[in-house]
Amino acid sequence: MSRQRCAVLFSLIFLGILPAPIARATDQTPADPTSCEALFTHTEAELSEVRPDFAHNTRYTHEVESTEIKNQCGARSCWVFSGTSNIEQKLLTTAGKTIDLSEEYLIAIGMRLKAVEALLTPGNQFRPGGLAANVDWLVQNFGAVPDAAWKPRVDFKSPKIAKRMYYFLNARIAKYHLEAARTGDAAAKARLLETAKTDMLALLESYTGAMPEAFEHDGVKYDSPEDFAEQMIPKDDRITIRMAPAEADLPEDIAAIVKKIRPRHVKVKPESVLLPSNAVSRTRPIEQIGQKIVEALARGESVRIGYESVHEFVDEKTGIMSIGAFFIPKGFEPPPRDYRDAYDFKGTGHAVEIIGVDMGSDGKIIKFKIKNSHGTKVGDAGYYHMYWDYFAAFLSAAYIRAAK
Repeated sequence: MSRQRCAVLFSLIFLGILPAPIARATDQTPADPTSCEALFTHTEAELSEVRPDFAHNTRYTHEVESTEIKNQCGARSCWVFSGTSNIEQKLLTTAGKTIDLSEEYLIAIGMRLKAVEALLTPGNQFRPGGLAANVDWLVQNFGAVPDAAWKPRVDFKSPKIAKRMYYFLNARIAKYHLEAARTGDAAAKARLLETAKTDMLALLESYTGAMPEAFEHDGVKYDSPEDFAEQMIPKDDRITIRMAPAEADLPEDIAAIVKKIRPRHVKVKPESVLLPSNAVSRTRPIEQIGQKIVEALARGESVRIGYESVHEFVDEKTGIMSIGAFFIPKGFEPPPRDYRDAYDFKGTGHAVEIIGVDMGSDGKIIKFKIKNSHGTKVGDAGYYHMYWDYFAAFLSAAYIRAAK
């Protein structure tokens, strides 16, 4: 161990940034407290595992009935899985029906729409992501299909297949944008656009196969996916409210810097095409959003959420999601939400379904039970336990239907 590294670590402890060494029983003579041996007293487990003093249980005050855990594999379409799970949960609790909806069908429809839309604006790219409420719009306009009634030609959720397919789509989009930029003739651009659309839809069909039309399910014939949705999925005229957390007030000097460099004010990345949504957006304090989720669960309704997936505070073995569950050096806590937005200091977006809540005796939320879409071999058999500190820090939006 070099003297320089040793001196740096000692300085961090002296300044209070790192905690002092933990005393440990030993038969040997205690090490000099200024030596490197004394500085490196935290074990690998202490630095990477859940703190042994973190109080965790799997009890929940309210929990709604839900369908089985699924696995999105490499599709990067968590928004579709959280949306179909929400619809399946509603069918289960209101009509007593267990229907396994096809996520692949909705992903395939979404890919077609987003790929064509990305052609229309130079700089746009195809990306598989979306918002949880996009599924409501897709089902309303294109219907739904039971998983057993239609299977794609190849499993395009497979990571290797999905990544290559997305690359091909963006390569064709780029080719069209470059060709269109080189011609000033409107008629020529229109021909190039139609050719690009035809090429991309043909590529997608080589993966998905022909899209479903008429099919039979449980002995009943349906004329189309729209017909199936019309008959099997109850209409819900209630407004879906997309509740996003209100930003905390930053110090004036920091707020000025944030405003100056915020990426969404100066676009530095290609835009991602988003599908339409029927949700109405509102900004609310995080405590109010949490209370609205509790009220929905008490009505027997699950809630879809989107959040920053910050893996540094997630334990995949237990499903614990909590900032306080892990060792954090003093002064190294996550920065405020507005600061993270400005500096692009964020985790990747992820969508899941909340199906339970654990309330304390003081009426405050302790944690939410999360239904994820990565199979049953991760977390707590596929479920996760999102504690309030993680929820408050990283929630992007909750999609809650207005009370009847």
